[in-house]
Amino acid sequence: MLDVLAQQGSETPAADVITERRAELGLAAGGRIHVEREPLRAVFETPAPLADGELVHPYLGSAAVVAAFWFGWESFHAGAVVVEGGAWAVLGEREAGKSSLLAWLALTGVDVAADDVLVVDGATVFAGPRAVDLRREPAARFGAGEYLGRVGARERWRLQLGPVAPELRLRGWIFLVWGERVEARRLAGGSRVLELARQRAI
Repeated sequence: MLDVLAQQGSETPAADVITERRAELGLAAGGRIHVEREPLRAVFETPAPLADGELVHPYLGSAAVVAAFWFGWESFHAGAVVVEGGAWAVLGEREAGKSSLLAWLALTGVDVAADDVLVVDGATVFAGPRAVDLRREPAARFGAGEYLGRVGARERWRLQLGPVAPELRLRGWIFLVWGERVEARRLAGGSRVLELARQRAI
């Protein structure tokens, strides 16, 4: 069980530190997070108070990444979609369209397991917070998402997600890139490893 505390504070650490017992990370929008391993506890210090929805997503992802590292799990800058009871991870560089794809799938009735941070233990995927955060253009195009203002480092439009199983079997990986046409092709094993390494959260 992870205990979470949010409080106001303006100091940002000079460098991120992660050891076997503690972690201290700077936050993109200012402030910092302290995580202790025993007992498992995360303290967020931010210039302005955090609303509960902000804390759950996206801020809690930083604590989840550190805890996953301590547990020996992997975490990725990725989301996941549920197909026939299993999870397909969706990865890509920033603004590759991950959240837009996940939101569109959710709006068409497909279950989404996670957005932004994906934690994996072997072949098990853990569900993330029940929301997808969109940027202005996809939110306007889909006509979906509640405007939250600036949360973290950017403006967000939040699309709420329905419930899914807390743990799902990992089926595979989908890597998004922009191109001239829509197509799917299989990546060689070495390319998959390189792409996964690029999107590791730690």
